[in-house]
Amino acid sequence: MITNDGENNPLSVENDAVPLNANPFIIDNRLYVSLHALAESVQAQVKYNKIDHTIHLTAKEKQLTFWSGSSIILFNGLRKEVGSPIITREGRTQIPLRYIADLLGWEVTWHGNAIVLIPRSIILPPWMRQK
Repeated sequence: MITNDGENNPLSVENDAVPLNANPFIIDNRLYVSLHALAESVQAQVKYNKIDHTIHLTAKEKQLTFWSGSSIILFNGLRKEVGSPIITREGRTQIPLRYIADLLGWEVTWHGNAIVLIPRSIILPPWMRQK
């Protein structure tokens, strides 16, 4: 489980803190978080290609390719529209959390002021289910 208490405190995974390299923010009702913080939280690898300016995330058998400013990504080689552009802010890649987490197999929900990510393979208790 990954949480953020809504007060710019670090994310945590199973009670282990994951430092944020940029604060989460909302644009057009979409929550953006740092790609690196998310990747570290879900044990994924991120690499930047300086030649073609792409960002590559690998998590188990899933591979995502991002371009800053684009709402199109590649997911395992297939083009996907994520609905909101990938943003670079203060030198950090920021992604719309819900869509990217969903592609990676994580469910995003809120519990009070906390943002909660949980692997879809775990059955969610009733208090965490979307209403």
